[in-house]
Amino acid sequence: MPVQAIEYKLAGVNYDLPPHLLEGEWSSAKNMQFRRGFGQRVKGNAVIEVWGTASQHLLNVWDGTNSYWINCTASNVQVTNLTTIKTITPGTFTTPVADGGWTSGILNGIPFVNYRTDQAAYWGLDYSTPTVMAAMADAPECAAMRAYKYGLVAMDCAGSSHGTIPKESTTVAWSTFVDPGTAPSAAGDWTPTASNQAGFAELGSGGGRCVDGIQVQDSFLIGKNNSFWVMKNTGGVEVMTFRPLVSSAGLLTTNCLAEVNGIVYALTDSDLIRTDLNSTESVIDNRLRNHLFDTLGDNYKLAWIAYNRAQHELWVCVPQAAESYAQLVYQLDLASGQWGVKSGTDFIYGSMGRNNLTITTTWSGISGTWATIDRRWGESDGNVADVFVWTNGVNMREEEAETDNLTGELTRSGLDLGDPYRVKNVSRIWPDIEADAGVVVSVEAGYQDAVDGAITWPASAAGSVTTGTHQKMDIDISGKYLAFRFSSTSVYALAGFKVEYRPAGRF
Repeated sequence: MPVQAIEYKLAGVNYDLPPHLLEGEWSSAKNMQFRRGFGQRVKGNAVIEVWGTASQHLLNVWDGTNSYWINCTASNVQVTNLTTIKTITPGTFTTPVADGGWTSGILNGIPFVNYRTDQAAYWGLDYSTPTVMAAMADAPECAAMRAYKYGLVAMDCAGSSHGTIPKESTTVAWSTFVDPGTAPSAAGDWTPTASNQAGFAELGSGGGRCVDGIQVQDSFLIGKNNSFWVMKNTGGVEVMTFRPLVSSAGLLTTNCLAEVNGIVYALTDSDLIRTDLNSTESVIDNRLRNHLFDTLGDNYKLAWIAYNRAQHELWVCVPQAAESYAQLVYQLDLASGQWGVKSGTDFIYGSMGRNNLTITTTWSGISGTWATIDRRWGESDGNVADVFVWTNGVNMREEEAETDNLTGELTRSGLDLGDPYRVKNVSRIWPDIEADAGVVVSVEAGYQDAVDGAITWPASAAGSVTTGTHQKMDIDISGKYLAFRFSSTSVYALAGFKVEYRPAGRF
């Protein structure tokens, strides 16, 4: 028979459907993200701050001139301008345990943090000779606190000692609205009166505690552990109104909500959904849903999601099995809806913010190809605009192209090349690689006797392709079902591959 060819394009990784993947989907990925039609090796991890004590939570605040990072630890609260670390621990401070008890935010330009066994505290941006964070003396002790319009919202007030707010896990309380540059910390700021906007409500329908919330345009989404509700400031005597949104699922834990241009992504107890506060849909079903929740570990309360605005992607970090913290990031490219995976050690918490690194490379001096560069126009190595950072407990990190040699790997198994009953004799593979000249990408071919059978990777069908030197690799392998694997420690992007083969018999 004549030589035939089939071209394979990319459509993200799918851990749920093997061995019945759709065209373009990959069986597994390691340190690869999918965007702009390419599978790209993710950037490495650059250390931008080393903490003196174990980090549990991060918050960035920008005062219009300077960028500061607040670091919540197991023994204190710190602030740094990425040059010097200073201590701003509130006067009343309960030693936290690492169970996802921190929430935080910015209200009227003022940063605040909340730990579930303490009253929330705020910092006045006096970095040169910083005062400690001031406790919001009138605030209820709550499991989560977030900003909404010009006030704060407290959820799950079961630990509250506040006299006017019910001490219930179903309680949602909100402060009076305050002026710019201030926080609701004065006596009476959380006590409802005829002359302020403070108040509280019981979301007791169906039971379940209030887990966390997030502002969405002019509304506020509240995630309970068995449902979702929408709160809106409508004024009048009641101040806030409530309506149910979802009754079939609840929020998995705190820090599992992310807002992207008016759309909220929520990691529930059985799904990852997005909502415009009117309708909802899954963004992980038939891709990673079964895989993620089947491997969910006992430390699920340390799961978190966040929007990486710089790359327009969602980070989903969930501890698996016996992991103390997440060791994988599932990265959803929001433009294409495709999933990639980044591996590492202890993704404890991540956040958007700004850094103050010295600019070291101009745009014109940056190397790479269109497929491998994911910077915005005008961005430099020392980006002083938005960056996404995370803490592994020891230091604060951001992604940087060549700070370490991560192995970027893609595998596709179970390929029948259009005929599951016939053996195929493969003679050549043409990978479509985008990278700087001289980048070496390892290429392996394997075979399976059944679509869900074990893969045999013969040493004779393994080799490499060097960009600028090779365009193809000759191989000799036969099987009803075929598997292909590509990997490199260098920055590269794969747009797909083409296989040359001859159909053989049916046995």
